[in-house]
Amino acid sequence: MFIAHQPAGYLLTRGIVGKRQRLRRAALATGLIFSVLPDLDLLYFCLIDGPRTLHHDFWTHTPLFWLATAAAFALALRLAGWRQYLDLVWVALANVLLHLFLDSIAADIRWLHPFSGARFNLVEIPARFQPWYLNFILHWAFAAELAICVAAAWVWVRAGCGGGGCFSKDVWVKQSGHGPGNASVQRHSAVRLIRRHSTRLRSLKGIGAVVLGAFSSQAWLAR
Repeated sequence: MFIAHQPAGYLLTRGIVGKRQRLRRAALATGLIFSVLPDLDLLYFCLIDGPRTLHHDFWTHTPLFWLATAAAFALALRLAGWRQYLDLVWVALANVLLHLFLDSIAADIRWLHPFSGARFNLVEIPARFQPWYLNFILHWAFAAELAICVAAAWVWVRAGCGGGGCFSKDVWVKQSGHGPGNASVQRHSAVRLIRRHSTRLRSLKGIGAVVLGAFSSQAWLAR
């Protein structure tokens, strides 16, 4: 999977956090980081390894490693009396396992390593095109990635508008001040609201650029 790891992690973390405000920002930050952390091995894979080892054969793509790490951190937090941070451990673990699950759709993951070398994946993507990444872009699995990205962007935009949608009439009246009140205050509030939503739309364009940049860099590094 190329571009949907972090959007999927965002959706998962928001689902876990829900309406609970405690550690909400920390949980979202943790989820976004750990949703892509297993791919940190790409640096070693491309810059040092040669690449001689399959990208998904490094320990960062081994479920048992992350389960053991999460258990060790959870135990350390309990012993230190910092149980309020345990939720962050489970958010991190959930996002890592989601990453590995998504990788298992069209790539091999050794879920039972080191006890077994068996590789698990949902579909095999045949090598029909050059360069190699066209095989993934032109497969239905990439359409699923795009759907995840669109869903995450939609949830993010709605969350930024108070959960009611940027163009909801009730939200517009509430945030812009249209209704009873001073006309000047209403006008300035409306301008601020428009600027806020314009900034959010520009941010979406920025996210799109980052996604394309990440994909392009992976393609370039793997040439």
